[in-house]
Amino acid sequence: MKQKIVVDKLLDDVFAVKESDYLIVTVDDHSNTELIETLVAQTNENKIKTKVFKVDSGITDANIRLLTKASIWLDASSHGYYGSNLLSDIIEVNDKIRFLQIGSTNTDILYKLYGRLDVCAMTGLTYELREMLVAAQKVRVATEKGTDIQYVMDKNHLVVKDDGNAREPGSYIHPAMVNLVPKFGSASGRLVFDAFYAEDVVSGVLNEPLAFNIKDGKIINIDGATGEKEALCNWLEKDGDANAYKVGDNNFGLVPFLDAISGKRYFDERMWGAMNWGFGSVHASDAPPHGQESKLHMDGITTKVSVWIDDVPVMEKGEFIHQKLKPFSDQICIY
Repeated sequence: MKQKIVVDKLLDDVFAVKESDYLIVTVDDHSNTELIETLVAQTNENKIKTKVFKVDSGITDANIRLLTKASIWLDASSHGYYGSNLLSDIIEVNDKIRFLQIGSTNTDILYKLYGRLDVCAMTGLTYELREMLVAAQKVRVATEKGTDIQYVMDKNHLVVKDDGNAREPGSYIHPAMVNLVPKFGSASGRLVFDAFYAEDVVSGVLNEPLAFNIKDGKIINIDGATGEKEALCNWLEKDGDANAYKVGDNNFGLVPFLDAISGKRYFDERMWGAMNWGFGSVHASDAPPHGQESKLHMDGITTKVSVWIDDVPVMEKGEFIHQKLKPFSDQICIY
């Protein structure tokens, strides 16, 4: 049941597949085989030209030649081609292709990410939120657990949305979030995290909240459970650099069916009503012209956030309250 719902959602709502489309799926031994078999059966029934490439050893030149002619590339392998040079090269030749990376994600998670999602409502929510952030001068975030921080927006930095809508040419990953990079050196306040991800040093749900005091965009001290705090501080001192202590990217988590910390980084970053805070490296494409170079990148999750954009209340305890956003957030859940 869930598999069929996810497949229908991907084909009908995410890609809006037409009979004239040419779909290529890349898989390997880690792929969600049953889901892909269901998808191929559906496209065959609908007379959609579909090819499946096994890419355990990588994509071949023959595969690449066909990808330059495809209209849709669904990557269900564990290779992670999103953001790769290979994908960039293919898009340069085939600027009509729509790429979506679902990886080896299991059906239950895909059902939460796509199956119960109103794609049109999510597109509206992420569009309006992004527009507000692009026009903003400053953002403040607070939680009942003690987070209270403010930063300035930088008009040269990108504000990017992932909304589950892959109907236009481009490259896409799982919904849903709006990601931004604040003006470097502008964040000041306190961040209290429920989960933290720093390689294998501190990874997942915390024994007790971890708190960073931030001044001028840089961590000035860390509070938390002795073992986790010491492990993190030692790792930063040993393997880090000056920029590893600096605020990097920041994203709004927007998947309504991810409503509790899971201990899995990729999904906690997308948790509804939460905010992910990146530290360390930032790619130059997200913060032109140079990004923020660092040997490290780490992420912390704050939950049930309240947000003000230019002093206007936008979210309260993890729910949207702004008049432009609340109607979309109310429609996002199908059932």
